[in-house]
Amino acid sequence: GKHHRAIKQAVWLYLYLLQGANWKTGLLFRRIATIAVEMGLNPRTIERWLRTLRKQGYIRTISNGRTLNISITKWRPVSRKGTPKTDKSV
Repeated sequence: GKHHRAIKQAVWLYLYLLQGANWKTGLLFRRIATIAVEMGLNPRTIERWLRTLRKQGYIRTISNGRTLNISITKWRPVSRKGTPKTDKSV
């Protein structure tokens, strides 16, 4: 629904980033060329989708000259125990 309307086809890159991010921090480090090869897409497509995700507030990126440091902005740490924490006061 709303996410697909906001980021269109970049949803595929977002899913790729979610899958590769550190479970605790929501961070990952990748080269655009690596993402393009792993997804089977043109690097320009990856660059365009990264711009879309940044513009819509889904990610933040910092280049260190070799790789992109990518931060998922609305990351919630994944519990390894398999059960999400719930509010029992309700």
